Amino acid sequence: MVPRWVQAIAAAAALLGLASLARTAGSVLLIFLVSAVVALILNPSVTWLQRHRVPRGIAIAVVLATLWAGLAGMVAVLLRPVTEQVQAIQRDLPGLVDSANSSLANLQAWLDDRGLGVQVKRPGQTGLETLQDSLLSGSTDVLGFTRDLVTRSPRPASCLC
Repeated sequence: MVPRWVQAIAAAAALLGLASLARTAGSVLLIFLVSAVVALILNPSVTWLQRHRVPRGIAIAVVLATLWAGLAGMVAVLLRPVTEQVQAIQRDLPGLVDSANSSLANLQAWLDDRGLGVQVKRPGQTGLETLQDSLLSGSTDVLGFTRDLVTRSPRPASCLC
């Protein structure tokens, strides 16, 4: 008979080993987990089609084609509003930064009038300008990606490049 403390240590070591393995193979486990969830979600539709005398392979193909068509439709519907919102942020951000800088300047003037030795204007301006640059470059990347996604022609099915 194995003592309890040996069992506890073995169980803890097994859990640590399993956690280490999961951390190492995390991306692969994530793919399997997502695949399993998708299969569980789509299985009732495949079963329903099978009950209506559709062969399983064709039922799977129909359900997956419907899923991809639905996802493509959602992307097509959401693409324009998202692009417009990103462009609105690009357009409005300089004004928002100017307003924030003005408010920080007023706060700095108020602090200076009261004789308080707190400096908020310079760090705030630098931070807001950095934020503005980061958001503008990031939104430009998003716009470029969505434009490329919409305008790039699909490759032929026979192309393996």
